[in-house]
Amino acid sequence: MLINTAYIFQSALIFLWWIEISVSGEVYGMFSYSSINREAFFNLLVPDLILLGLLSLIRSYVTSRDLGLIILGAFAYATLFCINASISGLDGVVPTLTMVFGLIFNIFLVYPFAFMRSASSRSVWVNGLKTLVQIVSFWSIFLGILPFILLWATQRLADFEVALPVPTGILFLLFSLLGLSSAYFMVSWGEGTPLPLDATNKLVLRGPYAFIRNPMAVAGVGQILSLALFFGSWPIAIYGVVGGLAWHFIIRPIEENDLSRKFGAEYESYRSRVRCWIPRPRL
Repeated sequence: MLINTAYIFQSALIFLWWIEISVSGEVYGMFSYSSINREAFFNLLVPDLILLGLLSLIRSYVTSRDLGLIILGAFAYATLFCINASISGLDGVVPTLTMVFGLIFNIFLVYPFAFMRSASSRSVWVNGLKTLVQIVSFWSIFLGILPFILLWATQRLADFEVALPVPTGILFLLFSLLGLSSAYFMVSWGEGTPLPLDATNKLVLRGPYAFIRNPMAVAGVGQILSLALFFGSWPIAIYGVVGGLAWHFIIRPIEENDLSRKFGAEYESYRSRVRCWIPRPRL
């Protein structure tokens, strides 16, 4: 279910990206290469929409490893193409990094168990390293690339004024520390990582998890909203709210059902005591 949802998300992003790049010169400028003219660039539109967008949409409804491998192969070819274009023109860092992350994401979708913990890899150092890779990847995409695209797509850096930008930077730092501390307790106490398919072996009830059930989700939404305040951007604010709602209504039920099956009464008792988003006042 989670992987099917990921393919829907991927398909939507690909179609929306081509729409934006077709109608906005600013977005095209951000994703173009000096070594590729506009006509040659748009010759990639149909192959991308079919092999990446359309097949991802079909894969979200049809569970097929072969289909996933075709999409992965298309991402691998496109990524090598972008790397070569960046080397040739010494530019295009944003589109090349985007394709590299897309390739890694699709490797995970096709080979999820390669990212999972084996019986012999319960080492804190191994889980810590995998968690670090996950954090760098997710933060680069959701706190770097996507907000940057939104700023370019709106053609300006400010939609509303922020009187005190420094406190918004501190707010971003605090939410980042919440996310990092949550990851630390998952690795050190839960014997796992934040990734659902590489989840903890123990129910984590310490640190931020003693106050809210999903501190990493709170941290992620808080980071995005902090960026919205820092740049004065309504699109980034909407992106944060929509992301939070998508997580709450799509991802959260899947995770909580899995935790309930895995930890049973212990998790049900924890869920009844601790809230999802806002800490319960302790009198």
